[in-house]
Amino acid sequence: MTFRLTCGGISKAAAEASAAVARLKTLEAQGDATALVNVMGAHREQEAVQQAACQALENLARDDDGMRVKIAAAGGLVAIVAAMTAQKKSPGLQEQACRALCCLTLNDDNQVGVAAAGGIKAIVAAMTSHLLIAGVQEQACGALRNLAANPDNQVGVAAAGGIKAIVAAMTSHLLIAGVQEQACFALRNLAILPDNRDAISAAGGIDALATAMKTHSANALVQQEACSALYNLAANASLRGRVKAAGGVELAKRAVSASDATALTKDWGKKLVDLLA
Repeated sequence: MTFRLTCGGISKAAAEASAAVARLKTLEAQGDATALVNVMGAHREQEAVQQAACQALENLARDDDGMRVKIAAAGGLVAIVAAMTAQKKSPGLQEQACRALCCLTLNDDNQVGVAAAGGIKAIVAAMTSHLLIAGVQEQACGALRNLAANPDNQVGVAAAGGIKAIVAAMTSHLLIAGVQEQACFALRNLAILPDNRDAISAAGGIDALATAMKTHSANALVQQEACSALYNLAANASLRGRVKAAGGVELAKRAVSASDATALTKDWGKKLVDLLA
């Protein structure tokens, strides 16, 4: 945010924002989710306050499911989405808001709540507006990953343009392992829904998954999530030829045989090879 100087120093608005950010730190330490959300409501146009509040809510929610419930009950999900809508041009706020939503949507009920608040559209809008910002893309993919654990949200993410946004993130940030991991995981969840499989393929998702596996052959989590996503896609018989053509069999075999292959990689990779045989 920009602080306007006056004859007496920084503007009153800037001073109020600074005081609000300081208060947020105190409220976070106290674990007072309701008061945090109230501060957001009182400073809707202050980017620095909104971003700091999103960070505070993320910190509270990170390892505490009970706090995730409290934040939702206090109106925190709506407040975060409102911040994203009001501060569309701020990549820092969008990244932090997506990071907070990623933590909060580890709770099943919050997956429903975020969607109801317009969170899916807000996340996809952030991805579209800040395509070249890797942090935004990684956190947004992580949030969509969690949201897509809910069957209704699998439909909602696709309808909002989320599939194309995820593939675009993968293409734009090929060398960023975090983006690739979260994107592969999101596509894995989205591909559980049969109707999404053709959409993922049409968006270039099969090739993006194969490219991620080739580029990050030493990253166990990218291999795990990409294998499982390709397996879900290959559940559609009509897509098996495309998965094969992208090198799916060879990539799965290599992933399974890697010294650091996870148990899930070995399981999904073997299933993929058998399915494509």
